[in-house]
Amino acid sequence: MESEKSDLLARDKATSTRWRLAYPEPVLFFVGIGFFSFIPLNQEYLYMRYLGEIILEASEGNTSIDHGNLWDFNSEQVVEPIDAIQDDASAEAAAFSTQTALFRCIPPIFTTLFICKSTDSFGRKFGIYLPIFGGIIRSFCYLAVHLGNLSLYWLFLGEFLDGVLGENATVLGCCFAFIYDGANRESLAVRFVICNAILSSGSGLGNLIVGQLVYFSFTWGILFIMVCYLCALLYVSILLPESLPMSATKEFEWSLFARNYIQIYEVFTKPRTPPSNRTALKLLIVGILLGNVALRVYFDLETVYMQGSPFNLDPTQIGNVFAVVAVALAFVPPLWTRVLKCCLSDTVVAIVVIVGAVAGYVIQAFCTDLTQLVAGDYSNAYYNEPYRQLYISSSLFLSFRGWQLARSVQASFSCASSIGELLSIEIMLSIYAATVSIFPGTTHLVIAGVLCICVGILMIWESGSEKLRQTCDTQSALDPRHTSSFYGFLTTCLFPFSSYGHLDFGLIID
Repeated sequence: MESEKSDLLARDKATSTRWRLAYPEPVLFFVGIGFFSFIPLNQEYLYMRYLGEIILEASEGNTSIDHGNLWDFNSEQVVEPIDAIQDDASAEAAAFSTQTALFRCIPPIFTTLFICKSTDSFGRKFGIYLPIFGGIIRSFCYLAVHLGNLSLYWLFLGEFLDGVLGENATVLGCCFAFIYDGANRESLAVRFVICNAILSSGSGLGNLIVGQLVYFSFTWGILFIMVCYLCALLYVSILLPESLPMSATKEFEWSLFARNYIQIYEVFTKPRTPPSNRTALKLLIVGILLGNVALRVYFDLETVYMQGSPFNLDPTQIGNVFAVVAVALAFVPPLWTRVLKCCLSDTVVAIVVIVGAVAGYVIQAFCTDLTQLVAGDYSNAYYNEPYRQLYISSSLFLSFRGWQLARSVQASFSCASSIGELLSIEIMLSIYAATVSIFPGTTHLVIAGVLCICVGILMIWESGSEKLRQTCDTQSALDPRHTSSFYGFLTTCLFPFSSYGHLDFGLIID
């Protein structure tokens, strides 16, 4: 029976057409708009709320506050220096974001693996539906809080439900598993590069439009994001076919899933036959954890950083910065990575570019104008591609030891990514809130230090990888029935390594 299901999948992929491969792309476009423009909008909204409260206190009640638009308030009525007020509001917004992160980031630690795994039984569309519903619910909560001038603590409800339903990384993982279900080996590289460009284009367009809308009213900005999620939902419901044939799906058993969920972590504690290099796997997980700690906070940190002194940018200007960077990085990192790979190994490429990223964060820490800030953004983001590709290739290499280890890689990377995201927002934004009045660039220097630790981990991995290769069987033992979900898991787990969502699997199929 299992072999028949595998044959059905193989025949289905062999007869797939080009137009079928394009189906997930509109979903990625709408989700790219909704998710990547929501992060700066969230920070700007919190900044606006706290700025209004601080202005009322500083003006001693002598000025009226329009919570829909605080970007053009009369600063002459304020007693305290305006730069100090803006820095205080930025610090308060960053501190509150650390609380919302608890509700948004903890649930995916437990639900991401479950949702991705369940798509083998319920189909890929199931895993795409849930996170889209989460985005709609979160947008509705923000709209209700804004229009009703409710307490900010009501935002926790939307963040929690969004996290429970899988958040953005889950829909990305299922979309790429969808592509793998219908794509042949030769077309995968091209399809993933195209999806990179579409995701980044959606991110750039979303930040550009939302930045313009928010300047006039947060209501329009939130409604625009909600409409994008609704468009994605309608597209999935009406036009998107199921990529996994019903004859190839497996019956989902709760008891079996719970037992397997626990067993996949035994690779860390129990001896295996043939023996696996648990130290190498743990090293990879630590690297992924630190990488997420350094990178996941990018949009949140850059937004509050540009809101405060010396930049003091409004939402339109912030949206323009994100749009310019996102569109450019849709194409440059994959090309840059492939050029370096012509003469260097994956690990050496990652080390070289991470050193450049460290320099970029140092530049941002001490920059005083927008040109230097954007230059630092480019330097930082270039390192995401080779660093992430290194971990993909390394995880696949370790997974060649067998499907049991592959499942351990999936589960461990998923948890490490979610925990890293939580720690990133909690630690980095807390540091920013505590140091913004002293030196706003302190957080960037801390991130540069974390990246230096990642360089050390890569050096250790490089020194031991050759010995590991000599002891490992280079033939893949992955179960073909689960290959698509395996790539979907890797996409989900490694997605945070790319701040803009670039996902180029060219290295896997080279």
